[in-house]
Parts: sequence; C-alpha cells; structure tokens
Amino acid sequence: MTVRLRGEALEAATLDAAAMVFAARGFSATSVQAIADVTGYSKTGLLSRYGSKDLLFSTVTARSKDLTAEVLQQVEDSSWGDARDDLAVTVFTDMALANPGSMALLLAALTSTDDELRSAISPIVSMIWQIFDPPTVDVNTVEMAALHPDVFARRLRITAAIGVIATIVTATRAANFIPQLQPLIVSAARNALESSHTHERIAPV
Repeated sequence: MTVRLRGEALEAATLDAAAMVFAARGFSATSVQAIADVTGYSKTGLLSRYGSKDLLFSTVTARSKDLTAEVLQQVEDSSWGDARDDLAVTVFTDMALANPGSMALLLAALTSTDDELRSAISPIVSMIWQIFDPPTVDVNTVEMAALHPDVFARRLRITAAIGVIATIVTATRAANFIPQLQPLIVSAARNALESSHTHERIAPV
C-alpha cells in the first residue's frame, strides 16, 4: 500500500529531495524540472508552491541550516574530545537517515566547487566546525585557521566523517531504514575522525 505524505511530512520530503538535487548538481545546473521529477510535483505545481528556483533554494538551505543548528544544540554541552566526537557523529547519522538530501548538502558545503551553492550555505560550514572543535587563539582569521597544519588535518578528518555518513546513507536510502546500519555508519565515521583533536595542540578561547 502506498502511503501518501501530507502537510509537514510532505514539505520535509519535498525539500529534502530538492536538497539532494542541489547538492549533486549545484545551483546553476539545477532546473526546476529536475526537482519536479524527483518530488512528484509538476513544474507548474512546484513553482506555484515555492515561487521560483531561487526561493526554493533559499527554503532548502534554510532547512539544512536549521537541522545543523539542531545538531550543534545537542552536542554543545559536551566536553571537547572523543566523547563529543562520538555524540556528534551519532546525531549527524540520525539526521542523515531521516534527511539524506540535507546531509548531502552539508557535504556539498564542505566540498562543492559551485560558488553560488557554497556562498549560500557557508554558515553551515562554520556550524560544522563548532560542532567538532572549539575556536582557537593562535590563528587570527578563518583563512589562517584553514592553513594551520593541525587545524587543516583535523578539518580534513571532519570532512571525511561527514562524507562517510552522507555517502553511505545516500547509497542505501532506497532500501528503507535498516536498524543495523546506524551503528555501522557511526563506527565508520568515527574511524574517519580518528582520535586527533586540534584543541589538544591549539589553545581554545
């Protein structure tokens, strides 16, 4: 029996499907028709609901920011270190299983070469760093932080962990939720992080 989504569930599913398309294609290469094809709307129906591609993109990115902010809220009282990493990858995995498109967009925020997409979702990147690591005092700008060897190495690991979660969830999303899959994803993402923390070598604020 086919279950028809309605109301908030339909809205969430539509925006998540759109997020997956934007993450895969970037903003410029994504057409309204491409999103309509994966959401079950007609192009006219999608434009009637969201107004334009720009407004739909804004709605999609705002939702992804809200989801990332919820992850930050759930970990912000945890002490820096392995326990926080464990909690962060667990919460991100749960978020990804429920919202695979938004998780793909988070990965795109870290890796995409699409300037419009990166500009729109750059606040997500800052939140991801906040989730995993404290601010530092021996680097003066975001650019310098990115170039600091310890920070750079740590952020590569964080990006790898996000990539593990997004890739596995995207690859298995057609199979419905498999309970045994969640701990396997968490373990794989945790292995990507290893046990190295920038704040062990760089003084936090």
